[in-house]
Amino acid sequence: MGEEVMSFRLSFHQGSLSPTGAHWLDGPPDLSCQDRTRQHPLDGPQLSCKQQVPGSSPGASSKNRFVVLDILLIAAMATQTLQTISETAAQIRRCLAVLDDHEALRWVAQFVAEFQRASLADRPGLVADEPPPTGDRHWDAMLAGVVEQLCFDHELVVPGWVMRPGRFLDQWWFVTPYRSLHPSAFTETPVALANRGVFIHRQSLESV
Repeated sequence: MGEEVMSFRLSFHQGSLSPTGAHWLDGPPDLSCQDRTRQHPLDGPQLSCKQQVPGSSPGASSKNRFVVLDILLIAAMATQTLQTISETAAQIRRCLAVLDDHEALRWVAQFVAEFQRASLADRPGLVADEPPPTGDRHWDAMLAGVVEQLCFDHELVVPGWVMRPGRFLDQWWFVTPYRSLHPSAFTETPVALANRGVFIHRQSLESV
């Protein structure tokens, strides 16, 4: 990690995410449909999956229905790519198994960015279910603190799981290993994390 400051920003500005992240689709989806003779693109003049019923004629209402279906499909795909807190915990556990704390923190940062870009309707679903254990109580407490702070900042109901005893530490944990940075981490840590014994700088999710 070098001398890089691991800091934490819970104003949660949206960060850019790598298109090759675990929950992004790298390429455009294959939205073609195939009949017995050839394959036609969705926007092409011949749409085998939108064939007319014999005796009927194409109308504006029929076209509008397919436009609406396309919009709903796109919206559903966007929702599916959002990273939940449970998925975050699973990835952290994988990173900790190979002693990669830095990558684990990247997953926390990505979750915050995903939550930030999510719609108001989608946000509660990203944090509703209690995540599985990461294998390290420090990280379990961090995830609970992040979720509690996000819900507070965005005026959402805090899920009950964040208040369970296993989500609080008995001894303070400073995420940065550099003791010289502990005083600044102590003063900058948001309340939801400090109450759990987790101390981290505010900019960490932007600089990880």
